[in-house]
Amino acid sequence: MTCYKSRVVRAALAKKGFRPVNSRDIFYIYYHNEQKTGVRTMLSMGSNHDIGDNLISKMARQLHLDKNEFQKLIDCTLSRDGLCELYEKRGILQATPKLEL
Repeated sequence: MTCYKSRVVRAALAKKGFRPVNSRDIFYIYYHNEQKTGVRTMLSMGSNHDIGDNLISKMARQLHLDKNEFQKLIDCTLSRDGLCELYEKRGILQATPKLEL
Protein backbone atom coordinates (compact mmCIF):
# COMPACT_ATOMS: atom_id res chain seq x y z
CA MET A 1 0.00 0.00 0.00
CA THR A 2 1.37 3.35 -1.04
CA CYS A 3 0.86 6.42 1.11
CA TYR A 4 2.05 10.02 0.75
CA LYS A 5 1.82 13.02 3.04
CA SER A 6 -0.30 15.75 1.47
CA ARG A 7 2.54 18.27 1.82
CA VAL A 8 4.79 15.99 -0.29
CA VAL A 9 2.11 15.76 -3.00
CA ARG A 10 1.58 19.55 -2.98
CA ALA A 11 5.32 20.19 -3.32
CA ALA A 12 5.73 17.67 -6.16
CA LEU A 13 2.76 19.10 -8.08
CA ALA A 14 4.17 22.62 -7.76
CA LYS A 15 7.55 21.47 -9.13
CA LYS A 16 5.89 19.93 -12.18
CA GLY A 17 3.95 23.00 -13.32
CA PHE A 18 0.75 22.77 -11.29
CA ARG A 19 -0.48 25.92 -9.59
CA PRO A 20 -2.85 26.01 -6.63
CA VAL A 21 -6.17 27.80 -6.87
CA ASN A 22 -7.82 28.34 -3.51
CA SER A 23 -11.48 27.81 -3.01
CA ARG A 24 -13.13 25.66 -0.37
CA ASP A 25 -10.49 23.08 -1.24
CA ILE A 26 -7.28 23.59 -3.19
CA PHE A 27 -7.36 22.79 -6.89
CA TYR A 28 -4.08 22.21 -8.68
CA ILE A 29 -4.20 23.23 -12.34
CA TYR A 30 -1.47 22.32 -14.82
CA TYR A 31 0.02 25.27 -16.69
CA HIS A 32 1.84 24.75 -19.98
CA ASN A 33 3.72 27.67 -21.54
CA GLU A 34 2.13 29.94 -18.92
CA GLN A 35 -1.35 28.93 -20.10
CA LYS A 36 -3.94 27.13 -18.02
CA THR A 37 -4.84 23.64 -19.25
CA GLY A 38 -7.76 21.37 -18.46
CA VAL A 39 -5.57 19.08 -16.36
CA ARG A 40 -6.47 19.47 -12.70
CA THR A 41 -6.83 17.69 -9.40
CA MET A 42 -7.97 18.64 -5.92
CA LEU A 43 -6.53 18.30 -2.42
CA SER A 44 -8.29 19.03 0.83
CA MET A 45 -7.09 22.12 2.67
CA GLY A 46 -6.85 20.08 5.85
CA SER A 47 -3.67 19.59 7.78
CA ASN A 48 -0.85 17.35 6.64
CA HIS A 49 -2.87 14.16 6.19
CA ASP A 50 -1.99 10.89 4.49
CA ILE A 51 -3.09 10.22 0.93
CA GLY A 52 -3.71 6.50 0.49
CA ASP A 53 -4.13 4.17 -2.50
CA ASN A 54 -7.76 5.02 -3.19
CA LEU A 55 -7.15 8.77 -3.39
CA ILE A 56 -3.89 8.25 -5.32
CA SER A 57 -5.84 6.32 -7.96
CA LYS A 58 -8.48 9.06 -8.21
CA MET A 59 -5.89 11.82 -8.49
CA ALA A 60 -3.96 9.86 -11.12
CA ARG A 61 -7.12 9.54 -13.26
CA GLN A 62 -7.83 13.26 -12.88
CA LEU A 63 -4.29 14.00 -14.10
CA HIS A 64 -4.59 11.59 -17.05
CA LEU A 65 -1.90 9.31 -15.59
CA ASP A 66 -1.85 5.74 -14.45
CA LYS A 67 -1.06 5.03 -10.81
CA ASN A 68 2.57 4.16 -11.56
CA GLU A 69 3.10 7.43 -13.50
CA PHE A 70 1.49 9.40 -10.68
CA GLN A 71 3.85 7.78 -8.17
CA LYS A 72 6.81 8.70 -10.39
CA LEU A 73 5.48 12.26 -10.51
CA ILE A 74 5.34 12.48 -6.71
CA ASP A 75 8.65 10.64 -6.19
CA CYS A 76 10.25 13.10 -8.68
CA THR A 77 11.47 10.38 -11.06
CA LEU A 78 9.16 11.85 -13.71
CA SER A 79 10.49 15.28 -14.66
CA ARG A 80 8.48 18.33 -15.65
CA ASP A 81 9.59 17.85 -19.27
CA GLY A 82 8.74 14.16 -19.08
CA LEU A 83 5.23 14.98 -17.88
CA CYS A 84 4.81 17.50 -20.69
CA GLU A 85 5.93 14.89 -23.25
CA LEU A 86 3.45 12.36 -21.83
CA TYR A 87 0.62 14.87 -22.17
CA GLU A 88 1.67 15.80 -25.71
CA LYS A 89 1.81 12.13 -26.78
CA ARG A 90 -1.67 11.56 -25.37
CA GLY A 91 -3.05 14.61 -27.17
CA ILE A 92 -3.84 16.45 -23.95
CA LEU A 93 -1.51 19.32 -24.87
CA GLN A 94 -0.52 20.78 -28.19
CA ALA A 95 3.06 19.88 -29.10
CA THR A 96 5.44 22.69 -28.21
CA PRO A 97 7.58 23.87 -31.14
CA LYS A 98 11.28 23.59 -30.37
CA LEU A 99 13.17 26.87 -30.55
CA GLU A 100 16.41 26.79 -32.42
CA LEU A 101 19.15 29.18 -31.44
